[in-house]
Amino acid sequence: MKLSPFQSEGLRPANYRIEKKQKPNEIFLDPNHSHFILVDNATQHKFDVEIPFRSKLEKEIAHMKTETGESKF
Repeated sequence: MKLSPFQSEGLRPANYRIEKKQKPNEIFLDPNHSHFILVDNATQHKFDVEIPFRSKLEKEIAHMKTETGESKF
């Protein structure tokens, strides 16, 4: 599934540091969750850049067929 029209210049796999103290303009991952989808377009300290990706991903998931072959729509 291709969700982005451009290729990122980022490195794969990405390394994410976990620090004890939160820095300004940074958000910690919620430890009450077990799985995350990390969207990285090589920007830092810019919020809402993931919204177009999230919208497309949610649409693709909603139209996926289940084990019975039925779509959610």
